[in-house]
Amino acid sequence: MSFLGAVYINAELEGGNSYRVPFHISADKTEKIILGTNALNKLGVKISISKNDENSVAQEAVSGRKVVVVGRVYIPPLDSAWVQVRCEDEEEETVDRVIWPNTSNITPGVYRIRGQSTTLSVVNDTDQSLILKEGENVGKWGTEKWHQRWDEINPLMVDNKEALSKDERGAVIASASDKGNVQFECADGCFKDVKLGDIAGMSLPGAFARKPFTDVWSAWKLCSIFVRADITLPQKIKLHKDGAVCLHAEALRHILRLAYDRCLDWTEFVCSNTMIEKHAAVEDNCIVDFYRSAFKSLKEDLSEEEKGDRRKKEGPVGYAAPEAAALLERDGPRGNLITKVTQSYARLREVLATWEKFGTWIIVYPMVDVGEVEVLKDIINLVKNHLEEGGIVVTAWTPITEQNLSKWRAMIELWNTLDATFQRFAAAGPMIPTASSPIVDGKLFLEAECPEGSAQFYKTYGGVSAAKHLYDAIRKKAPSARLPEMANLENVSMGASTPRRGGMWERRSSPPRKQRRQL
Repeated sequence: MSFLGAVYINAELEGGNSYRVPFHISADKTEKIILGTNALNKLGVKISISKNDENSVAQEAVSGRKVVVVGRVYIPPLDSAWVQVRCEDEEEETVDRVIWPNTSNITPGVYRIRGQSTTLSVVNDTDQSLILKEGENVGKWGTEKWHQRWDEINPLMVDNKEALSKDERGAVIASASDKGNVQFECADGCFKDVKLGDIAGMSLPGAFARKPFTDVWSAWKLCSIFVRADITLPQKIKLHKDGAVCLHAEALRHILRLAYDRCLDWTEFVCSNTMIEKHAAVEDNCIVDFYRSAFKSLKEDLSEEEKGDRRKKEGPVGYAAPEAAALLERDGPRGNLITKVTQSYARLREVLATWEKFGTWIIVYPMVDVGEVEVLKDIINLVKNHLEEGGIVVTAWTPITEQNLSKWRAMIELWNTLDATFQRFAAAGPMIPTASSPIVDGKLFLEAECPEGSAQFYKTYGGVSAAKHLYDAIRKKAPSARLPEMANLENVSMGASTPRRGGMWERRSSPPRKQRRQL
């Protein structure tokens, strides 16, 4: 069957549900409407099969082919990712096919298949991690043809991320007069006195470094030759004289940085776009993949520089810990580390409010109900302000044990929500979540040495050693936070729990009493 296009229409089933269903437009003038099984399921229609008919299985194999995941993909809660899939048994090199996923996380529609491969947008709108295994079947593809003249208005054509908004989709550069085109010429003469030798990270010999910088494309062709390390310098010069084009993404990254630093138009373009979606061919060369990679690297470099230039908040490290850290709190500051027990979110709010001068906050989420919503709002605002002031926030989940398993699992949704909320402020300052415990098929998977699994190394006793081990697991999980080592202080006696002479760990204690036989 051949389709001309598709539209989304709100449909309601009598006695069932209502759902926004994709309707395909066909040249057939009959009054029949074909609904896929995905739409029926959303409308409240359940289909059951009484027996396995060999004929129906054979027909199914003809009408649809499997769509399988190419490589293992992990998608955090409330996040999305583009997943590479393979359409099995597809023989054509480039063709548009209808893909009907078997999960609601993937958008159904028409995708462009190139060499049996395409990408699907997978949205994890749950509070649990989503893992797609290599070779996992995520749907089927059909043999319906899609007319090319409908590509621009087809709401189901999501190839190359066209289903995203304009800002999310990235820059579409059609002509040399568009900002961001590698042949774009600045009308203000920003490159008038710029030489190729001014490109940071590039080493050009002799007079090549004194050549004027005219546009990005000319500089890119030259630098792509001289950046290569697999050929000799005479070979590079010969390739340049012969007009060879051997593009290199790393060379383009350095050139784009120069353009960003020297030209206002290029600065505006880089700051206004998140990625490169399309670029017109230049001298019959497709440069989209090179440009996209170089532009992404440039954005990452600028982001890292922005974080480095931001004023960092100096101060001690605050450790908001569970009940097991009571002795650590009672013992007082241990070097640059100050511990406070926070068994409730109200107490956590009080503690964070007193840590305004602290540089780093380590927050172990309490395993209790939040209570008033205002308490949670205050905590979120405190964390946001701390990050905006240049502070660091490291979060962890209360360790799981056999005794608190049911209650612990009930808190996962709240903890995931808090982590996701705090990460939205990550642009203002480093926010480092350490939890890594996805639930797959109802089973909980704990990553080795993750903080929430640290209690598994101990028995029911939850003393100070458990709190120390939890802190050490957090420190190892968040190396970028540069947390102080508590191991250096292990030999220092707990003042609240040992006698005056310091116990077995006190090296500065008074000499031991003489035995009777020594008198």
